[in-house]
Amino acid sequence: MSDEHTNGRWWETAVSRRNVLRGGLIGGAGLAAAALIGCGDDDEEEPVATPTPPPATPTPAPTEAPTPPPGEEQGILRAPGDPKRGGSVTTSFWARLPNFDLYHGGHRGIMSQAYDGVTRLNPLDGLKTVIPALATSWESTPNGLNYNFTIRDGVTFHDGTAMTSEDVAMSIRRHMRLGEFASGDEGPGLANGTPASRYAGGFSYVSHANAVDESTVSVGLKSPRGYFLQMLSAPQLGVYSEQHIKVNPVDMAATPAPGTGPFVFQEHRTEELTRFTANPNYWNPELPYIDELTMLHTVQWADRANFILGGQAHYANIVPKDFYVDRDSFADKAGVFQHDGTGASLTFFLNNEKSPYNDERVRRAIFLAPNRPSLIEVYSESMSLAGSRWVSDSTYSATPLDQLQQIKGYRGEDEEAITEAKQLLAAAGFPDGFDGGLIVTNTNQAHSEILAPAMQAELRDKLNIDLTVDPRAGSGRTDELNNQGPDGFDIVLTVHFRAPVISEFVTAWKQNIRTDASGNYGNYSNPDIDSLIDAIDEEADVDAKLEMYANAMNIMDENPPFYVVAFTKHNAMAANELMGHMEEIRGFTEEGTWDLFWLDK
Repeated sequence: MSDEHTNGRWWETAVSRRNVLRGGLIGGAGLAAAALIGCGDDDEEEPVATPTPPPATPTPAPTEAPTPPPGEEQGILRAPGDPKRGGSVTTSFWARLPNFDLYHGGHRGIMSQAYDGVTRLNPLDGLKTVIPALATSWESTPNGLNYNFTIRDGVTFHDGTAMTSEDVAMSIRRHMRLGEFASGDEGPGLANGTPASRYAGGFSYVSHANAVDESTVSVGLKSPRGYFLQMLSAPQLGVYSEQHIKVNPVDMAATPAPGTGPFVFQEHRTEELTRFTANPNYWNPELPYIDELTMLHTVQWADRANFILGGQAHYANIVPKDFYVDRDSFADKAGVFQHDGTGASLTFFLNNEKSPYNDERVRRAIFLAPNRPSLIEVYSESMSLAGSRWVSDSTYSATPLDQLQQIKGYRGEDEEAITEAKQLLAAAGFPDGFDGGLIVTNTNQAHSEILAPAMQAELRDKLNIDLTVDPRAGSGRTDELNNQGPDGFDIVLTVHFRAPVISEFVTAWKQNIRTDASGNYGNYSNPDIDSLIDAIDEEADVDAKLEMYANAMNIMDENPPFYVVAFTKHNAMAANELMGHMEEIRGFTEEGTWDLFWLDK
């Protein structure tokens, strides 16, 4: 991956934030927003180059995650240095909780504090390896079709009950909709009528999960996956008690069920905060170091950074890029660290079931006409973006830059592409454009007052598609994204197109593009793409996978499910007194458990 991929100007373009603002994409409120977001100097006529970290090497095709050698203390993490105990830490990021159930959108960066998974990604090596958590070790068969996990002894849930191997096996089955949870109907303990898990689609290759004996859980695969342990290590795969799911079921969406994690849930105030205290009986005697963790819900990125600089918070997972650029000016108070996002993209989801977006000619026109480099440039004042096609630029399957620049829809201001887009609209019955309805966003200013209005202007000026930007507070954007069908949403700007395993981006396609996938919000359906997704996922030969990735991306360029602007590069920020965050070595953002946090004061 080159510098051009990461700095937001990987095509030649003379667009700057100031030019866009002057051009009428954003009104007076947008100018105020630009100041609040903390963007670059608007007195610069041309984009000013911003420092970027050394270019990363594209991630190779995944093999089974390397595992530390077995040892007596395997899984007993300790923070580097000489950690101090005590004190309270406050985080500041998007910390809204739609519900408390990890399997149903109970924010993985929040509720994961109260739970442990079977395995986890190692925070001490930048999340490169898989290490034990509730399993102390594991073995796989030579054909990669079966894993036996040895379950840690002496673990208790927060209510004092002992964790069993059946708790672990049952949690895996529930998360992956196996066994008694396979029907997809209302899951045990869920009073709100939702299925047992909304993440099961990514684990369709798993056949069973059973407790073999008191200390062993066996997980079977229908066909091998090199990334299985990485997916198993996701923060939202916390283990629940069979007692609370089957014996005395509770509505875990409305009531937090006891976990085994390093922190114990204490309170949640809607749109304000969630608070945890240290688990005094945690199975790892080293952790946690802090006594209390308070997680503030802070929508605007600049507010998060200013809270840290003002001493009101210690950590934020995303702050405006200007704080990264200017980090030396406040180095005595805090540090800012830039790395890949969670495999997430800025995406305009289109409702493929609603006219006129149910016509692939209309979607292709919307894919062709906008100046994608301009959209990237406008937004990249707030966050570094990486242009790519239908996969993250950091994965081995990304299209090389020199090839990307030759493809219509990616090469910038392009009269040939605009002409084709107009012809497609005319053929679809819209020679004079149409009323496109709403672009729904959240209330983050970078979305609602910068990127969405920029897209609105591109489609209005080039295709006469008239759209209204509609920012929604709270759960409004998510609610609209779930308002599907012929009478549902029009367009929603979101970051929901993301990969559970960044290196193997087909994992995103499985949950966001495949027919009937849980995250296929626009209800796109293409049998050729479905077949390629399945084939890529099962193929072991890298060259064969690359060919299939390329074929699939060619098809989606012609018949797009939605509009991908670019992939995100996050700027995390931490107060100097906060230690154990390990942001300086992370390869990507993972909003998981903050059990290594400690305060150096």
